[in-house]
Amino acid sequence: MTSIILNQIFDANILKINGLLDRLTPENSQNRINPQTGTAGFYMRHIAEAQIMLSKRLFGTETSLPYGKPLTLGVAGDDGHLYDVAETKELMELGYDTIKQFVAAVPDDGWSKTVNSFWGEISLLDCFARTLNHSAHHCGQIELAIKKGEKA
Repeated sequence: MTSIILNQIFDANILKINGLLDRLTPENSQNRINPQTGTAGFYMRHIAEAQIMLSKRLFGTETSLPYGKPLTLGVAGDDGHLYDVAETKELMELGYDTIKQFVAAVPDDGWSKTVNSFWGEISLLDCFARTLNHSAHHCGQIELAIKKGEKA
């Protein structure tokens, strides 16, 4: 039952991300809220990479980034690199699938299992919640960059 509920919550997260992905173009992907923030395309790629890498590191999934090392994790900032929007969409789908497979594999009583994470030792449920929160946070930045941002 837990996996059904968590998948419904994740589907709501996916709906928001996909709404932004549908509006992301090569032109507006270069928009920033201000000169100190990342571009819409950077944040969208960052969400996809984080979903995959968090799934791998925290949940132990086998999925990896098709190009090896992440481009948006552990970097000082967004250098204005133009990320391919179609490739980002494919990467996002890979991230969705990875998380959905993980959620389906965890038994109801398995969500309290703890793992060592960036945030210390926390439960799998907390990791899942933080992954969704991370995506939602960056969705707000992407929304503002697309609507009101200026070219990098």
